Amino acid sequence: MHELGLVTRVVETLRASAAEQGVTQVRKVHLVVGKRSGVSVPALRFAFEVLVGRGPGRSPQEDEQDTDVADRLLHGAELEVEEVPVRLSCGRCGLEATEDETGGEWPLVGSCPACGALDWRLLSGAEFVLDYYEGD
Repeated sequence: MHELGLVTRVVETLRASAAEQGVTQVRKVHLVVGKRSGVSVPALRFAFEVLVGRGPGRSPQEDEQDTDVADRLLHGAELEVEEVPVRLSCGRCGLEATEDETGGEWPLVGSCPACGALDWRLLSGAEFVLDYYEGD
């Protein structure tokens, strides 16, 4: 589960940014995850819950009563994940399309519906980005 490593890096980045900005409590974390990034969103959510001190199935109210929460900065933070679809561009004619519109899943997509080429370029769908966070 490489998602644990990804979330660990996100948490490290949040700690550094929060310290720089004087933020003492992160309320929301917004990640952008491409459909073909290789990241499992459920595993990502699980790893986030574990790393911020809220185990699976625990409510924020239960955590408020817990004095031994792993990370006070992120305690109770909400994780938002925006999933980005795969967008492709034909290398010959420049047509842009989703993988669904090309007759398959990246990288095994069909030919360009406009010119027949099999020369696709990936425009989006492979990203993993800490887009923003909100805090006090």
